[in-house]
Amino acid sequence: MGNDRYLYDTLLYLEDASDLADGPVQTHIDSVHEGLSEELEDGQTQDGPGSEADRVAELLQKIEGLVAETNGVTARALEDARECCIQYQKS
Repeated sequence: MGNDRYLYDTLLYLEDASDLADGPVQTHIDSVHEGLSEELEDGQTQDGPGSEADRVAELLQKIEGLVAETNGVTARALEDARECCIQYQKS
Protein backbone atom coordinates (compact mmCIF):
# COMPACT_ATOMS: atom_id res chain seq x y z
CA MET A 1 0.00 0.00 0.00
CA GLY A 2 0.79 3.61 -0.45
CA ASN A 3 3.43 6.16 -1.00
CA ASP A 4 4.52 7.66 2.34
CA ARG A 5 4.67 11.10 0.68
CA TYR A 6 0.89 11.28 1.08
CA LEU A 7 1.19 10.62 4.81
CA TYR A 8 3.86 13.29 5.20
CA ASP A 9 1.51 15.68 3.38
CA THR A 10 -1.21 14.63 5.82
CA LEU A 11 1.08 15.70 8.68
CA LEU A 12 1.51 19.14 7.11
CA TYR A 13 -2.23 19.63 6.75
CA LEU A 14 -2.77 18.47 10.33
CA GLU A 15 -0.21 21.05 11.49
CA ASP A 16 -2.08 23.75 9.55
CA ALA A 17 -5.38 22.65 11.08
CA SER A 18 -3.87 22.67 14.57
CA ASP A 19 -2.56 26.19 14.09
CA LEU A 20 -6.07 27.30 13.11
CA ALA A 21 -7.96 25.45 15.85
CA ASP A 22 -8.16 25.91 19.59
CA GLY A 23 -9.36 24.15 22.71
CA PRO A 24 -10.30 20.46 22.66
CA VAL A 25 -10.34 20.28 18.87
CA GLN A 26 -6.74 21.48 18.70
CA THR A 27 -5.77 18.91 21.33
CA HIS A 28 -7.44 16.14 19.32
CA ILE A 29 -5.74 17.25 16.09
CA ASP A 30 -2.38 17.33 17.88
CA SER A 31 -2.99 13.80 19.18
CA VAL A 32 -3.74 12.50 15.68
CA HIS A 33 -0.65 14.30 14.34
CA GLU A 34 1.55 12.82 17.06
CA GLY A 35 0.28 9.30 16.41
CA LEU A 36 0.89 9.53 12.67
CA SER A 37 4.29 11.11 13.20
CA GLU A 38 5.32 8.27 15.52
CA GLU A 39 4.11 5.66 13.03
CA LEU A 40 6.14 7.23 10.23
CA GLU A 41 9.17 7.59 12.46
CA ASP A 42 8.96 3.96 13.61
CA GLY A 43 8.28 2.71 10.08
CA GLN A 44 5.02 1.09 11.12
CA THR A 45 3.37 2.04 7.85
CA GLN A 46 5.59 -0.65 6.33
CA ASP A 47 5.34 -3.24 9.09
CA GLY A 48 4.18 -3.31 12.65
CA PRO A 49 1.23 -4.34 14.79
CA GLY A 50 -2.09 -4.39 12.99
CA SER A 51 -2.47 -4.23 9.29
CA GLU A 52 -1.39 -1.14 7.43
CA ALA A 53 -4.81 -0.85 5.81
CA ASP A 54 -6.48 -0.92 9.24
CA ARG A 55 -4.17 1.78 10.64
CA VAL A 56 -4.73 4.08 7.68
CA ALA A 57 -8.50 3.47 7.83
CA GLU A 58 -8.43 4.39 11.54
CA LEU A 59 -6.47 7.56 10.76
CA LEU A 60 -8.96 8.47 8.06
CA GLN A 61 -11.87 7.89 10.45
CA LYS A 62 -10.29 10.18 13.06
CA ILE A 63 -9.72 12.92 10.50
CA GLU A 64 -13.29 12.61 9.22
CA GLY A 65 -14.54 13.02 12.79
CA LEU A 66 -12.48 16.18 13.13
CA VAL A 67 -13.83 17.55 9.85
CA ALA A 68 -17.34 17.12 11.26
CA GLU A 69 -16.37 19.09 14.40
CA THR A 70 -14.85 22.06 12.57
CA ASN A 71 -15.67 24.61 9.91
CA GLY A 72 -14.02 27.23 7.73
CA VAL A 73 -10.30 27.10 7.07
CA THR A 74 -9.72 24.51 9.81
CA ALA A 75 -12.17 22.13 8.15
CA ARG A 76 -10.57 22.77 4.76
CA ALA A 77 -7.11 21.88 6.11
CA LEU A 78 -8.56 18.69 7.59
CA GLU A 79 -10.33 17.90 4.32
CA ASP A 80 -6.97 18.20 2.56
CA ALA A 81 -5.46 15.83 5.15
CA ARG A 82 -8.31 13.41 4.52
CA GLU A 83 -7.71 13.58 0.76
CA CYS A 84 -4.03 12.74 1.29
CA CYS A 85 -5.04 9.64 3.26
CA ILE A 86 -7.40 8.59 0.50
CA GLN A 87 -4.65 9.09 -2.09
CA TYR A 88 -2.31 7.01 0.09
CA GLN A 89 -4.84 4.18 0.13
CA LYS A 90 -5.13 4.32 -3.68
CA SER A 91 -1.39 4.41 -4.36
